[in-house]
Amino acid sequence: MSEDNPLGTTTLGLLGVPSSAAAHWPGQEKAPAALRDAGLIRLLREAGLELEDHGDRPVVRWRPHPTEQRPHNLSRVLEVLSDARAQISRIAEAGQIPLVLGGECTLAIALYSAAVAYDEDVALLYFDGGSGPVQRPGQP
Repeated sequence: MSEDNPLGTTTLGLLGVPSSAAAHWPGQEKAPAALRDAGLIRLLREAGLELEDHGDRPVVRWRPHPTEQRPHNLSRVLEVLSDARAQISRIAEAGQIPLVLGGECTLAIALYSAAVAYDEDVALLYFDGGSGPVQRPGQP
C-alpha cells in the first residue's frame, strides 16, 4: 500500500448508467446523477482512492412498449445492457476497476459479463434500494 493510495487499490473507472428501462416504473435512472450531486466522487477521492470519471451514458427512462410485454420492452433493455457492457469492457481494458452507478438491477448482468472476460476471480458488490419489508432475526 502506498501513502497516495492507502487502500492499495488500482484506479477506479466510474461509469454512470442512468437507466430504468427494465424497471417496474421510472425513477431509477436518476440514481447516478443523485449520487454525483451528493458528492460521491469527492468522497471517494478524499478516502484516497484514485478515480477516473468516464461520465454517464445516455438517460434511458422506462416507458411502455406496445408489443413487448413479457418481458417488458426487452429490446430496449438489451440495448442498454449491450452499451453498458461495451463501456465497462473499455474501463477494464484500461486496467481500471469498474465502479458502475446504475439505476436498475439488470445492469449487474452487463457488469458481470464484462468482468468475467478479464478475470476469473470476479467479485460483485451490489446495493439495492428496494422497498421490500425488512425481516428481523426471529421473524417469519
